[in-house]
Amino acid sequence: MRTHFPLLILALGALACSGAGAPPRDDVAVVVGMVTIDPMSKTPVVILEEQRGGRRLPIWIGVNEARAIAQRLEDVTPPRPNTHDLAQRLVEGLDGAVERVTVTELRESTYYAVIALRAGEARIEIDSRPSDAIALALRTAAPVFVREALFEGGGGDADDDRAEHSI
Repeated sequence: MRTHFPLLILALGALACSGAGAPPRDDVAVVVGMVTIDPMSKTPVVILEEQRGGRRLPIWIGVNEARAIAQRLEDVTPPRPNTHDLAQRLVEGLDGAVERVTVTELRESTYYAVIALRAGEARIEIDSRPSDAIALALRTAAPVFVREALFEGGGGDADDDRAEHSI
């Protein structure tokens, strides 16, 4: 069995953070419901929906990240690979796998996420913007999770009457 874990560490090691392999803490499984435009700010928003419940978590993201997520949701392949396609190819080319992504916290109006990677027996966690983590998860069929506390402070119910516009 060939292992490329040292190469994976070199490629991604600068971004690795401690806590790899730690068990999930009150994580809620979610799916990407849609990418919309906030009618007030004209900013893209990705809506994460609880798999077993009606809660939703809106996260405002950049235009390029919204496009990358929307393309994958619509099963559209861009004519040239984007950054998230490159990240997928790097991980898989080094015999690694994205195990999961988790939106972990909200600090000063900014959401944070972690990408959990596995290569052989080794596991590492990489800090990430939620939009990048979600775009990578969609490309690798990795599950997406949100910490329970984020629903308590920043999410909405599925019955909200918000104006939403697909991009």
